Formats: sequence, C-alpha cells, structure tokens
Amino acid sequence: MRPFFRAPVIHTVGLPLLLANSVLAYADANAPDHDNAIELETITVTALPNNASATDSAQPVFVLSDDDLERARATSLGETLSQQPGIHNSSFGSAVGRPVIRGLGGGRVSILQDGLKAVDASTVSPDHAVGVQTNTAQQIEVIRGPATLLYGSGAFGGVVNVVAAEPQEEGVESEINLGYNTVNRGKDIRLNQQGRQGDWGWNFGAGQLRSDDYRVPRKAGEIHNDDGVLEYHDAESSRLDNSDIEYNRQLSAGGRYFFDTGSTGLNISRLTSRFGLPGHDHGDEEAVLDPAAAADEEGVARVNLKQLRIALDAKASDPLPGVTNLNFDLAWTDYEHSEGHVEAHDDAAVAEPDHEEHGPTTFAKEAIESRVALSLTPIRSIEQTVGLQGSQTDFSAMGEEALVPSTQTNEIGVFWLAERNFGAVTLSAGARWDRVQHSPQTPDDVNSVCGFGLDAYQNKTFGNTSASLGALYDIDASWQLAISATSALRAPDAEELFSCGAHESTLTYEIGNPDLDSEHSYNLDVSVRRNVGRWTGSVSLYQNRVDQFIYQQALLTGTDIVLVDDLPAYQFIQDDAVLRGGEVTVGYTITPQWQLTAMADRVRAELVDGGNLPRMPSDRIGTGVNYQALHWQGFVNWIHNAEQNRLADNGEIPTASYQLLDAGIGYRWYLPTVEYQLDLKGTNLLDEVVRYHTSFVKNTVPQPGRGFQLAFAAQF
Repeated sequence: MRPFFRAPVIHTVGLPLLLANSVLAYADANAPDHDNAIELETITVTALPNNASATDSAQPVFVLSDDDLERARATSLGETLSQQPGIHNSSFGSAVGRPVIRGLGGGRVSILQDGLKAVDASTVSPDHAVGVQTNTAQQIEVIRGPATLLYGSGAFGGVVNVVAAEPQEEGVESEINLGYNTVNRGKDIRLNQQGRQGDWGWNFGAGQLRSDDYRVPRKAGEIHNDDGVLEYHDAESSRLDNSDIEYNRQLSAGGRYFFDTGSTGLNISRLTSRFGLPGHDHGDEEAVLDPAAAADEEGVARVNLKQLRIALDAKASDPLPGVTNLNFDLAWTDYEHSEGHVEAHDDAAVAEPDHEEHGPTTFAKEAIESRVALSLTPIRSIEQTVGLQGSQTDFSAMGEEALVPSTQTNEIGVFWLAERNFGAVTLSAGARWDRVQHSPQTPDDVNSVCGFGLDAYQNKTFGNTSASLGALYDIDASWQLAISATSALRAPDAEELFSCGAHESTLTYEIGNPDLDSEHSYNLDVSVRRNVGRWTGSVSLYQNRVDQFIYQQALLTGTDIVLVDDLPAYQFIQDDAVLRGGEVTVGYTITPQWQLTAMADRVRAELVDGGNLPRMPSDRIGTGVNYQALHWQGFVNWIHNAEQNRLADNGEIPTASYQLLDAGIGYRWYLPTVEYQLDLKGTNLLDEVVRYHTSFVKNTVPQPGRGFQLAFAAQF
C-alpha cells in the first residue's frame, strides 16, 4: 500500500551556497556517529540513460513517487508539481496547468508520457490542457535544466516524464482510491491493477473526477482599471464562475510479455474531459483594458477534450554483439479538443456542447513518434549510448480561434552520450543533431496588420546541433559536487512563426514572425548535494543565456498599443535574454519518525538590452515538519511567496505576496490480505488570495481558497 503521507526525502530553499555548506557541515560535525547511517532512498529515474538514479546525474533531478505523489496529486500536472523546487504552475483554472521550470515554460519544457512526447495543444495556448495519463502514474520525473540531448530539440527548460506503473513481480496487486474535496465539491475514484503470471503481465487503470466551481476567498475580487491603478473589491460570489470540471475520465489497459533477456509491451489509453475556462471571456475594448469588466454577451468558454494513445515498447539485454541494452518505443496518438462559448448560467448548454451558441474552435493533432536507444559495450571503460528519434505531427485548427494554419511538423534527431568513471570523478559528454521542418497550409487570406502576406506560409526547416559536458565529483561518502554545461538549440514552434489572429484566452491579437531563427541556450549548472547523514539537502545555482529568445511584444503606434478587433496586438520577436537563479533543499531527521524540511527558490530573467521577461515566478521560501509511523502519518507545510514587482514592458501588473499553509493527518491499518488508509488534508488553510504570476489570467482567476480533502484507499 502506498501511504498518502510520508516524510519526503527533502523539500526546497534558496540559501547562499556558503551559508548552506557551513550549516550542514557544522551540524554533521556535532551529530552523533550513528547519523551517517541515514541515507536518502535511491530511486530509479527512467528518463536518465540506463535507468540511473538521481545521485548519478550531473543535472538536478527530482522524482515524485509513491506516497509523496499521492499527497501532491491535483487536477492538473502543473498544480501537482507546483510546490517542488524550481517548478511553478501556469494555471488557467483548475483543469489546465502546465509546469514552468526555472522561469521557462511552453515548448521549452518537454512533457513526456513514458519517455515519448505527450501529444496535446498545450504549447499552442495557455488555456489548453496537458494530455497525459496521471491516474496510473507510478512516478513523475523532473530533470531541471537542459535535457535536449535525450528528448528532442528545445527542451532546455527541462523535462517532465510521467511514468505509468507496469507489472514486474509474480502475483496481482490492486488498489482503489476514493476522494472528496470541499473547495470544489470534487469527487474522484481511481482503480489500478498490475499483475503477472509466468511470462505474461497486465495492467489496468480507470478513474473519473468531477468538480463544481471552486471556492475563492471573498477578498479575491481584484481588478485592473484602465488608468493602471490597482483596486480591490470583494468578489461578487464565493465561487469562481465556470471553473468546474464536468468530468475527467482516464482509462488504460496493457499487456506485457517477458522473455529471458527482456520484455515487450502494448498499452492503449483513452482520455476524455469536459471543463470550463474561467477568465476566458472577452468583449469590447473596455473589457480588454479592465478584465473584470469583461462582457457576458459571449457567454462562458467550455472545452470538450478527447485523446487516444497506442504505445508499443521493447527492452532487451545483449540483443546484438557490442550492444548491452536496447530500448525501443513507438506511440501513435490522436488528440482533439473543441472549445466554444455557451450562454452563461445555461445549465443545459454547459452540459451539452451541441448547444453552443458560438461556433467552437477545434484543435486536432495526430502524431506518431518512435525512439530507439542502444547502450554499447564499454570501450576503455567509456560507457556510450547512441539513439535515433523521429516524429510526424499533423496539427489543424478550425473555427473562430484558428489563428494558426494547419501544419505538418517532421522531426528527426540523432544523439550520442558517453560517460567514464575516474574513481571519485565521473565525466560525461553528449551531442545531438536535430532537423525540424514545419509545413503550413496557406490560408485563404491574412490580415495585413500582421505584416506578412500569403507568400510567408512556406516550409521552414531548422537544423540544430547541441552538445553538453558534465562532471560529478564524490567529495566523500556524503557529499557530491555536480557541474554541467550545455549548448542547446530550439526551433521555433508553428504558432510563433505563422500566427495571425485573435486569441481570446490571452485577450490579445497574436502576430507571428516567419523570419524567426532557432533559440540558442548556453546553460551552466552547479550543484552541491549531501545524500547521507542526519542533515541532507542540495544547493543548485544556474545561469542560462538564451540568444534569440522568442517572446511577445506589444505592437505600438507611438506609445499606444495597436488594437485589432478590439484586442491589443502582440507580435513575436527575438532578443537575447539571461535567466539566473537557484534552489536549495534542506532536510533534518530528528528521529526515525520526525523530519524537518526547508525550501526556497529564485529566478531572475532579463533581456540583455534591458527589461524583464514576462510572467516570471516570484521568490519562495518555506519550511515543514513531517511525521511517519506504523499507523499514523502527518505533515505541516508553509511556503511564503514574495510579491512579484519585476515586470515586463507589456502591461504586466504586480502580484501580491501570499502564504500557503497546508497540513494533513492519516491513519493506516492492516488486515491479512488488505491494507487500508484514511487521510484528511487541508489546503490553503489561511484562506489566502493566491495568484500565480506565471498565469496569463492571474488578474481575474485566483486559485482556490481554503479546502479540505478526505481520501480513502485500499490495496489488496
């Protein structure tokens, strides 16, 4: 049974490197001798070569698994990871949230499902959900910093890999989870089973979540006047309109055949969801300048999402002379979501998309991707991995928000990684070459305000070469020093190249730039880690210079923003940018049952020529205490999010500081064949007004207020 609560190995904090080292060294010197027996749990990371552990990587790696994953689980992937070091959430209500890692999001962060890219439209717009199967997730792996060499062009923000459970040992293991959340009257049920008999194994997972509009603090009614003055008013309602999830259903089933040197498996999954997009409405010019005054004439936005995924994989040891391991993955995905407006407060229309008043926009993607990686027999003690990865994606958008033309994208990449151990020092190197081609369809017409004509919709091809160097130094049995340097490139996305149209979700008129070049990231990351002892933790500092960074800038006439269809016009441009920051994690084991944690992180993101990048996360610092015993578990976590007043020159307004206080208690009991767990967790216990600066709609869409979650689980 995976308990709902357990003291996490470590949490997060941004302290100066010398201070952190001094504190940990002093504590270790004055601790009893038996402290060194305490050691962090070793967890296999499937996203690393040869399934290495986090302590074997020169890049910062974080794994959320088992009971820690259950405790953090939320309605979106971004919210599930939002309290982890260096990770924030670009929230668009409860159903939509994409991870932002070290200030970078969108296509610069690669979301994977079992090692292959998740297929959805979440990089096209911030109001589009991430299409991954989280109900059956065994663990979520996060590689902070560049991971371009392993997972395709442009993942220099980081990689998030959602790993599904699969059968390994003989026998059958089943688990059922039930939950209720007071903040949104949410009800969810999940059923998972893995089994193996002889050479055959199977897995099955099913789940459904439903929730009403979530409750917000009464003082959450912040608006932005057209003269730029901030005012605060009480919210008209205690619940945020159109923030419900009508349903989210996930279903997966698969089989696996085991042979002497490996296994092969087939998995089929289905994801369907209907939900609302709060803050999505738009009306006239007044509504644009004052989001709280957005007119209701166009009703509320509803989404109907469907995804089918079929995946095949094979793993083999010593399949060929000179090859120690082979990993092959292949996935075909058919994704579609329709987004349209219905009359506000019309329950029949909300429940039935056929009643939509305004014709929906349909976004569709069909993609096939394959990846093969070969681990070679070591030569002069040098371990090497070579691989080939390719994909074809057909994207289309039809309807009122189809600002991007239908586009076929073909990608192919070749990668090489090498590693050699020299006693206490392990050196690594790698290289990757990618070719990305976007082939857009020519639209019937294009608005002249975009500055380019129909002849701009031509095939765009980018050839990118990336490289990395890393070193891992075991200072002693407890301490490690890790350094990595990466030069990585990202090809522009189709929406950055070819957009020309109104974008209701961000209340902007988006203008692409067919002349964009690839972004070039130069990243340096230095980490100090302590893995053994009563004190454990890590300090990571990084600098990421991105030449030709792609971002949106307001289109101006003099000092006034150009309005197109009553929406402010923003165009994609390029400029050099630098992102600097760090994360620190500290944990102190008081007794085997009690542990203290501390956390903080920071990022500063500026254009080289002056000015801040938009929607950068605020500084955070926090602490917590955890208790874990045979039957009882509990925790208290507090995080302070500082005010964000480092603003971009694009109409951003400051975000106020807030405190997040969460606490929980759980009880577990055992019968001969069944293990039960009952948990109660409180979130945002101070009922603070929470607005993520990383969110496009943070001015009109605050996060949920105080809530309590009751969960019951049984494993048999």
